[in-house]
Amino acid sequence: MPNTERFNNNDSWIARGCNGLAAPVHTLDDETKAGYRLNDTDLYVITLESKTRAVTFERWHGCHALFYSPFDDWRFIIYFLDLRKLVKRKK
Repeated sequence: MPNTERFNNNDSWIARGCNGLAAPVHTLDDETKAGYRLNDTDLYVITLESKTRAVTFERWHGCHALFYSPFDDWRFIIYFLDLRKLVKRKK
């Protein structure tokens, strides 16, 4: 049985892509999510925990945006208030 990532905090972290996701404790309204203009067709660059990866946006999970790095099967779990400082759209 895979590990389950918990979502009862305001942190951003990296998890293995195969880890399960527990239900989120907090949620965001659709208007706030739309304001970040994330989509699954653009590439993004995330730097977190001294690791920089090109990632794709997966989906919202409560107050966290989920990004996936196929390079090493990592999921970057970014708290919505950290998005502007940790995530850049790749041009």
